[in-house]
Amino acid sequence: MDRSPLARKDPAVRELVDRFAADLGAESFDLVDHWEDLMAIGLARPSDHDVLVYVAIAINDEGDVLESEDRYYYECETPSDADELGYTVARSGDHVSYEEMLRAAAAHLRTQQA
Repeated sequence: MDRSPLARKDPAVRELVDRFAADLGAESFDLVDHWEDLMAIGLARPSDHDVLVYVAIAINDEGDVLESEDRYYYECETPSDADELGYTVARSGDHVSYEEMLRAAAAHLRTQQA
């Protein structure tokens, strides 16, 4: 996996990616970064980067990573010509646990594979 998109990300995002790699397998996704957000990254299907799961970690008003178990946000995206953004949100979750986000990401990346 090319880890270069993680270079400017918060250490918590790097740890999150390591956890995904351990649970899903490092070859099951590529990292993409279309966002300026230092607390977010995309996990893309290796054969089609338009199929991805945007993941983010919540922070408090002072900019510190929240310590609660439900500190994650995710959005499962699929390409769409019908939407002006070029993608459709198939599923999302806000203030969810890592386990919920992991299940959603695994199902999205797996079900979207040819």
